[in-house]
Amino acid sequence: MRAALSATPWTTLVARAGLLLAVAALAAMPPLWGGYTLHLGLVTVTMALAAMSLGVLVGWGGLDSLGHAAFWGLGGYAAALLSKHYGPWPWLVLPVAAGVAAGFAVATGIFTLRSRGIFFLMLTLAFAQLGFVVTFQWRDLTRGDDGLSGIPALAGFEDHRALYALATIFLAASYLLFSRLVRSPVGRVLDAARQNEARARALGYPVFLYRLAVYALTGAITGVAGALAAHERGFVHPRDFSLAVSATMLIAVILVSQRRLWGPVLGISVLVAMESWLSARTEFWNLFLGLLLVAIVLWGRGGIAGLAAQAWQAVGRLQRLLPRGSDAGAARRASL
Repeated sequence: MRAALSATPWTTLVARAGLLLAVAALAAMPPLWGGYTLHLGLVTVTMALAAMSLGVLVGWGGLDSLGHAAFWGLGGYAAALLSKHYGPWPWLVLPVAAGVAAGFAVATGIFTLRSRGIFFLMLTLAFAQLGFVVTFQWRDLTRGDDGLSGIPALAGFEDHRALYALATIFLAASYLLFSRLVRSPVGRVLDAARQNEARARALGYPVFLYRLAVYALTGAITGVAGALAAHERGFVHPRDFSLAVSATMLIAVILVSQRRLWGPVLGISVLVAMESWLSARTEFWNLFLGLLLVAIVLWGRGGIAGLAAQAWQAVGRLQRLLPRGSDAGAARRASL
């Protein structure tokens, strides 16, 4: 199935067209947007940055996580506290947010990465909920359920258009970084271990260390995304650690394609657009998103890209079943 997905001209065309459209849209948005629309654009880019990092874990590591919100929340809170107490300097806030999230990824990954499947899923969820409980209870530092408000804008990026440009640069740079990573020896070992871990270990590869390093990298990038989102909103809250945030990232990965880096970016774009459109029309908008996810899981192996590949293959099979024009003409002449 994977070979078919990578080989069909349809999926190649869709990938290139989608990437070009995404780049064009991202480039055109800042001068055209303002107010709430610019806010949606920043939500899309920052969440896409986090979802793409999760996509590397899911697609190449086989690590389905429901705890990626922990890195998002930690990055946001680290940025908020630093900015309020020491100043909103990007050269300080963003590296520290990345470092805090990466450190948490290493500390928890030592335990979670020794498990697989549903056990890994539940352990990552548990650590994310731990972040929720700590930020909810530690009122002296985090203000608890009131959240931290009044976060100053990043110095030099007070205009949200400038912040949008910065977030887009991070998204593009992360895309290039992950593209290199999944094609590197580390990425190939990660993918081999996803398919047959025992064999990868038998060949002498340090699978656990590779997974831990990639887990820390994805945590760091998600921490930066959370920090950028915190400065855009000017507010952080314990719900940044919630299951809803992690689930949104995971749905974005599953929705389009687990094995393409642009998949989570397009997935988040679809989810944000659907949420914005549906929430203005019905209070049951979550129901429609849930039905979409169920449909993809049941009938769309490989997400929307998988559905496109299946449709292309069905057309190819139909063409092979139908008689060619020359063959049909020869058959008619023979019958005469």
